[in-house]
Amino acid sequence: MPLEAERPRRRLSHTSRCEAQAREATNDGIKAEFLKMAKRWSHLARSYEFVETVERFLLDADKKVGSPFHLENLPKPPPEVG
Repeated sequence: MPLEAERPRRRLSHTSRCEAQAREATNDGIKAEFLKMAKRWSHLARSYEFVETVERFLLDADKKVGSPFHLENLPKPPPEVG
């Protein structure tokens, strides 16, 4: 499996470990911190999955010459003045 495909899985693994630590914690403050970490890891994993989905979409669209997302069809920056 490519490294990129394993990244979200590893982040979700971190999420699971933090959730498990929270369940085992006897101190409410520590439990809350582990739950916050789990939430952050989960958010990070979802963010990376979204970015990878958009990247695949754009790369696939770039292969289709008629696509409005093909590099040749994207707006060009204005010419530099000066």
